[in-house]
Amino acid sequence: MNKCLNCGIETANNKFCSISCQNKFQNTEKSNVKFGLFKEFTVKCERCGKEYIVNEREKLFPQKEKYFCSRGCANKRVPSEETKEKIRKTLTKDNTIKIVCKQCNKECGTTFKNNNKIKPEIKIKKEKDINKITFIYSLEYPVGNVRYIGKSDFPQKRLKDHIKEAKQRNKSHKDKWINSLCEFPTLKIIEQTTYEHWQDREKCWIKYYKDKGFNLVNGTDGGEGSNGFLGRTHTIENRKKFSENKLGKTTPQEIKDKISGENNGKCKLKDCEVIDIFNMYYNEHKTPKEISEKYNINKKYVYHLISGRKRKQIFNEFNDVTH
Repeated sequence: MNKCLNCGIETANNKFCSISCQNKFQNTEKSNVKFGLFKEFTVKCERCGKEYIVNEREKLFPQKEKYFCSRGCANKRVPSEETKEKIRKTLTKDNTIKIVCKQCNKECGTTFKNNNKIKPEIKIKKEKDINKITFIYSLEYPVGNVRYIGKSDFPQKRLKDHIKEAKQRNKSHKDKWINSLCEFPTLKIIEQTTYEHWQDREKCWIKYYKDKGFNLVNGTDGGEGSNGFLGRTHTIENRKKFSENKLGKTTPQEIKDKISGENNGKCKLKDCEVIDIFNMYYNEHKTPKEISEKYNINKKYVYHLISGRKRKQIFNEFNDVTH
């Protein structure tokens, strides 16, 4: 039985137990012959003058021009005049390059040269291609009865978006019209135009169909895109009309009863369950944590119930009965 020359493990008629041990042993032998053995050398810190020991090979010592005893001393070192001169050259105005926009021919910024490579500091945004093709379309139901005029780059996809938005929002005239139909409206492409002229063409087609007597559900005269009312404000006359329509109007008690309590779709608990919570807290002296775990609700919601912030009518009725 032989022993491994690298790690000392017993092997069967071999000098090494594995290939990794063989590589380690042979590489260290070659490096020892080429660079010498590791030895301890005393060096002096360039910053504070303190002497300390480093472990380096004989033929490679000294590996550094300057030695520092700690990271603090290394961070406090003063750069030489040569390095300062290099920094000055890289930051001079003669070493800058002006960036000129290809579309507007204006100076958009400057960059510094670094090893003959230009690294721009400002990214120039590309404007939309005014010659790009887009489409003016109409929504009709039944076929021939035009009710909406719009613009889209992908009209068939836009029809699906109209139907999806109508189901989710149901706020605008267009949404309510689509939801009132028993079938989906049909989309018809009226004109193919460019980004430069689509706003004028959309306005022209809306005016054309309104003059012909079609009852369009467009909220604006066209040309504004998806955010038609963005940046606009209501006139003083319209504000007065809105306020006059709301003056003296109150919601009837029947509607309030439908919205409030367990009739509300967002209600978490029924009336009988709320009364059980009051009994558990005031009569059985259960904690809000135990109540929340039983009914699978938030502990904060239990505090709102027992304090009368939520379900106030049942809270008042419970107090009248108990007191």
